[in-house]
Amino acid sequence: MKILHVIAQKPDYTGSGIYVKNLMCWAASRGHDQALVAAMEKGDQLPLSLMDEYLVTFGDEKLPFFVPGMSDEMPYPSTPYGSLDEEELLAWEESFEQQLLLAKEGFKPDVVIAHHLWLLTAKVREVFSEIPVMAICHGSDLRQMGKNKHLRGKVLPASRKLDRIFALNRFQKQEIASVYGYPLEKIVVSGIGYDDKLFCPRKKTRQEKRGKRLIYAGKLARAKGLLSLFRIMEHLRRDLDIRLSLAGSGDVAYWQEVAPEGVDFLGRLSQCELAEAFRESDVFVLPSYFEGLPLVALEAFGSGLSVVMSDIPGVRNWLGDDIIESGHMDLVKLPAMERMDEPIAADLPFFEARFEAAIRRMLLQKKDTECMQMLAQQRSWDQVFEKIEQAMYYGS
Repeated sequence: MKILHVIAQKPDYTGSGIYVKNLMCWAASRGHDQALVAAMEKGDQLPLSLMDEYLVTFGDEKLPFFVPGMSDEMPYPSTPYGSLDEEELLAWEESFEQQLLLAKEGFKPDVVIAHHLWLLTAKVREVFSEIPVMAICHGSDLRQMGKNKHLRGKVLPASRKLDRIFALNRFQKQEIASVYGYPLEKIVVSGIGYDDKLFCPRKKTRQEKRGKRLIYAGKLARAKGLLSLFRIMEHLRRDLDIRLSLAGSGDVAYWQEVAPEGVDFLGRLSQCELAEAFRESDVFVLPSYFEGLPLVALEAFGSGLSVVMSDIPGVRNWLGDDIIESGHMDLVKLPAMERMDEPIAADLPFFEARFEAAIRRMLLQKKDTECMQMLAQQRSWDQVFEKIEQAMYYGS
């Protein structure tokens, strides 16, 4: 089968980019021909290995602005969708439509898999009206629907004509049906997987003496709870020999300025580099106020790290009772929220106290890395792609 993958962002950068990359790897292993429509910045060298690539270039004369991001803070310079004026939005639509038409004529796909229930997926449905179009919701699209209500009219009519929508969990499935008015029975919970060959524990235990190390991986952004994490670190360092590694990109200069002692900035890491950084750490921390599904938490758990993260809606259902009750995963109750990703300031000290206590518990916990790896392997990418492939053949 010939599969066209479509994403309006740079591939291989964000969680959805990693999702696209792994989906393509598994599709290739099953013998499918593939092509990709994606965004890039002028001067970018995208390490793609597909025969057919249809790339929209930003930062040139027609699109003289950064790639719009599904989050207002991206790991690379980006433009919020809400800031695009009518002329910019029209240029964006025309540029992607041109590449979609080229792919339609040149690649002739049998099915299209689009990422995010947002503007580009709506355009895909319009262009590919005669073949199955399926879309994967990543959570950030639901947030865009709330933040940019003036663009809903461009999204909803076409979204309701999609052949299938894939949700990351049952909680999100209900939300998609409510927000988009899409039939619940046509939404498939596909979940999200991880590379169990890459993200695995260290084979031998370290012998050298050292302090404890926490690690965070993701965008450097306020909505990820980094300011709370910095305050927690200040408390922990009063009586512990501990450091925090931050893996990810964003406004590094700002975060370095506000970071306390004991914080190391690793920058954006490749998947191989991240896996090794995990194996050098003790506890993975993610105090985020909003997420789709944090794949990185599963990657860390599969690497043998205890995990302390916010109790984000949908994550319990995704991870399952076996991982949550393993003793190596602690989901911390979120602070009261003013908006989707903005906590009420008065409740942050209580959230931070809960989060700090969870970290201290995990630092004292003796880990069973073999058990952790076995539990994580039940959520690998082959299971995710099998659900999507089944829908491609039988569910359109």
